[in-house]
Parts: sequence; C-alpha cells; structure tokens
Amino acid sequence: MRSFYCQKFIFIALLSFGLLFSSACGEEEQAKGGAKLDLVVMEVSEEPELVYEEEEEEVLEEAEDEGGVPMPVAASVAASVFPGLSSTAYAAGYCRSTANDTPVYTTSSLADRLGTIYALDEVYFFEIAPNASKPYAKVTYPVGTTRKTGYIHLSSLTLGNFGERIASAKASATVYRRPGEAVYGSIYVGDDVRAVAKVSGYVQVFYKAASGNRAWKIGYVTQAAYDLVKGMVVVSSWQYPMAGAYCTWKNPGNNMSWGSLEPSRSSRADKRDHHVAIDIAGSSADVVAAADGWVASVQRNNNSANGVYVVLSHSISNKTVYSFYAHLQLGSVPNNIAVGSRVDKGQKIGIMGTTAGTTSVGRHLHFSIADKADFAGYVGYVPKFSGDKVLYGNTTFYNPVFVIRNGKLP
Repeated sequence: MRSFYCQKFIFIALLSFGLLFSSACGEEEQAKGGAKLDLVVMEVSEEPELVYEEEEEEVLEEAEDEGGVPMPVAASVAASVFPGLSSTAYAAGYCRSTANDTPVYTTSSLADRLGTIYALDEVYFFEIAPNASKPYAKVTYPVGTTRKTGYIHLSSLTLGNFGERIASAKASATVYRRPGEAVYGSIYVGDDVRAVAKVSGYVQVFYKAASGNRAWKIGYVTQAAYDLVKGMVVVSSWQYPMAGAYCTWKNPGNNMSWGSLEPSRSSRADKRDHHVAIDIAGSSADVVAAADGWVASVQRNNNSANGVYVVLSHSISNKTVYSFYAHLQLGSVPNNIAVGSRVDKGQKIGIMGTTAGTTSVGRHLHFSIADKADFAGYVGYVPKFSGDKVLYGNTTFYNPVFVIRNGKLP
C-alpha cells in the first residue's frame, strides 16, 4: 500500500512541475499517460490526505517518545496525594528539565504551543489534573516583568512514580530546587508533606509553605532526610574518615583543633580565628565516609576555596546533617561518588591532598559536620566560641569529635 501511494505522489509531482512524457512515445501513449494521471489525481483527492496526516502524526508521537515532549503520566501513583490548588492557594516550584525547553500550551488539550519555560523560571501551579486524558498542570511562568498563563504536560513537573502523604513531618529537612541543585527552602516539624516521585536518591515533595496566595512549594529532599521527615529514626555509628587519624596542628587542643585558635588569623578584623572543623591525617591517605549516607555534593575541580571536596548527608539524632571532606587530591574522587548515590560507612570517597593551597600548612583533610549542605561558601573559622556546637550565620557546626565518640549530636 505504501508503494502504491508513493507512485501516486510521484505522478502528482510530475504533473505539478509540468514535466511531460517525451514526444517519441507518440500521441497515443501521451493520451494514455494523461488519462492515467487524471485517474491518479481523482484517487488522491479521495484518500491520500488522510494517509499523509496519519503518517505525520505517527512521526510526531515517535519524536515525543524519544525525548521531545515528555509522555503523560496517566497512571501516576501520586494522583491521590497531589494537593488541591487554585489561584488563591497555588504551589511554587520548578519544572524537571534543566534546559530551557519545557513547552507550554494554550489549553489543557496540550495541542497549540504558547511558549517555553526556562530552567531558572519559578513556576506557579494553579491546577494539577493527573487523571485527565492528557495529564496536565495549569501554570503561570515569568515572561519579562509579567507572567503568562498556560498548560504543561504533568510529566514536565513530576514523574509521579511515588505517592505518600506525611500529615505531620517528624523532623526538619533542607529542600532543593532539583536534585543536586540550590537550596529552595525547608520542611519544618509539623508540616504537611506530599511525596510524589523518587529520583536518584531524592524524593520530590509538595510541602506547606504559606505566603500570601502561595500555599505550597515543590522541591526535592534527600532520601535520608525524607526518612527522618517520615519518622524513620536511623541510628548510624560514626568513625573518623581516616584510619589512625591524628590532628596535624601543633597545638590542637582537646578536640583535634575543633574550637582552637589559629594564631595566624588572630589579627583579622572579622575575628574569625577559631576552627569549626578538625584537620587530620592518618596512617593511610585514603579518605572514607564517616557514616552511612548519601552524596549531597561533589567538587572535582580545584577551583574553590576548599579545593576538591565531597559532601555527604546523614541522619542522626532525628536531624539531617552534612559531613564535609575538603582539600582532596585532584582526580581522587571515584566516579561512583556522584550526587544522589548511596555511600556506606568506611567507603572510600577520595585521597587526602593539598588542593586549595594547603601546602603552606601541610597536607591534611579538613573535616566538618554542619546542618547545611551549601559548602560553596563554606567558612572554616568563626569568632571565638565554646562548646560542641556553634551557630554562625544560618549554619550550625558540630564538633566532629563529639559526634564520632557519642554517635549523636551535641
């Protein structure tokens, strides 16, 4: 059948361009040819348009399957836990794509294209319809200084592969815009939380975050943090991240340099001269995870104030905390240490190094524990303090020696 229509299409093309059979074929053959062409034109007018449209639609569907428009999530297991939304109780968040390519449509039929949502556009969600024939979300998105209203495929927001409601969060948790991206907010004890997807060691959640007409925010928490929010208390023993660990300072104090004065910094105007970490070396240069957890961040290049580093998230004392391993050797972080991956206590995550200019103070591992994961702007020193924890800015630092010895937070 496809061959038959191809023949008809060729004849139409010949007719359109005014190409005629050679006169050598004779007037009789020309007449026959003309009659055949007339017949073909009559046949084409009756059905090929339908055939052509069907084939074009088939190609479009294939393109969507191969990474164009995300396919619908009609069978979403999250359908029962999506919160009710409206213009006076909307949810704010970001689409799944990290590129500037999320398509927006004029109506919920998702047929006519309206525009595009970019990766950094904060989107407001006014309606979610997981059971529609084409599951969709009604949104507004920024265009210049205004916002446009349109519709997106629901799978542009979520995979919808998980559904669970936590009516009252049992612990606080840091929420990220997307897995491994910037901090977006926080879940607090007592918050209503709706989990709608699991992606690479993270759980996508709606959580109560009332502000004006905004009722919810949408983001991602690590699986370890989600377990705490859910009330699954995970007790994890800790160890030093290097075998035979010892402090590299000349006068480390009783806690391997935690809380100790660094004399070379004592003249600083900001008074940041007391250590909120421990600087150690060991019988081996291997650096290992101090406890079971998940990879929260990795810096493989020596282009930060802390050189090459790894950040892990852990559950302890009903809280999520982050362990920080800095100044690692360039190229020493294994490929399987990637954001969202699971790590076991004692698993190798790198090698002690001298990145970020630590040669002047000797090769060492800078190891700290804090309640925030944003170590891009991490500080290793704060003004004088006492005790096993200290708040500086909006980050609480914990004495690693206390945590390792006691298996809990101070």
